[in-house]
Amino acid sequence: MKKVLGGAILSLVCLGVAIFSDSDVAKAAAWDGQAEHSVVSKEENQKAIEYLEQVAPDALENLPFPIENLTLEKPQGEQNYEAFSSANLRQAKKWYTVDRFSSSQYLIVSNYLVPVGYTDAENGIPIGTVDMYQQRFCIPQTSRAHWSVANAGGYGTGGYWWTLFRATENTVGKTKNIWLSAWNLDHLVYG
Repeated sequence: MKKVLGGAILSLVCLGVAIFSDSDVAKAAAWDGQAEHSVVSKEENQKAIEYLEQVAPDALENLPFPIENLTLEKPQGEQNYEAFSSANLRQAKKWYTVDRFSSSQYLIVSNYLVPVGYTDAENGIPIGTVDMYQQRFCIPQTSRAHWSVANAGGYGTGGYWWTLFRATENTVGKTKNIWLSAWNLDHLVYG
């Protein structure tokens, strides 16, 4: 009886893990536990809004955090990352898993980097701006693609930091604004 009961409990636990381990749960890369300690002043918030209205108005339409959290200031986690990485910067690029392809728009989604609940069109990464190998990709800085940071970001739910990146396909001259969870470009490229 104990073996049958133990087997039934183990089966239920495994079933629960299979059902509730949703692949769409974001595994954001930039988390420092400082979100609840971060308060954006109204003046700083207004500067950030005006800045994005000029350089990336579409980015204001799909913020992965409340607009009052938008800032141009660096978060504590980025300062910590910069201090650590200046001494320990990786030589190899970080490879991310492709969780979904959107072939109609030539976009990829990596749940590790993008906010959950956004469409591929809103936050998909253009295939022409990454180097791919099988189901993985890395961020290059080549003549084919250029990545930059729009210097705006904010804390969202769960304390994750989101930074606005600009990915440009140099072959077609097309730029896409993308919210990704990374402290800065070095963090995105090298991890």
